[in-house]
Amino acid sequence: DPNKFLHIPEWVDYELYNRNDIIRALGSDEWIISKRDASIRNFGFLVSKKPYIYTIDDDCLPARDSDGFFINPLNIHLRNLQTPSIPFFFNTLYDPYVNDSDFVRGYPYSLRNGVPTAVSHG
Repeated sequence: DPNKFLHIPEWVDYELYNRNDIIRALGSDEWIISKRDASIRNFGFLVSKKPYIYTIDDDCLPARDSDGFFINPLNIHLRNLQTPSIPFFFNTLYDPYVNDSDFVRGYPYSLRNGVPTAVSHG
């Protein structure tokens, strides 16, 4: 809704697009970006030049930690993207890259450097 007012904190460096921007950019091809579902965010993916893109549905709110404080989902996702992923094995106990942590017994030494993380989703 192009007329909806959003409360975005001043510290956020953001790009905000709506249906009017899609029509201006795509003209008669604006139908490519659906009006009926969350795929409208694909336009932001298409035009953004930001190194990281974060989207959240309009009916979602950040979770709270065990003390009742809001978590910082952006910080968590950026940390995930900057932390190597462990290929071929998934450690269900803990993250081996967290300080004072280590790999589970038997995890191959040749894989402990990990691989770059491409997506943090969830």
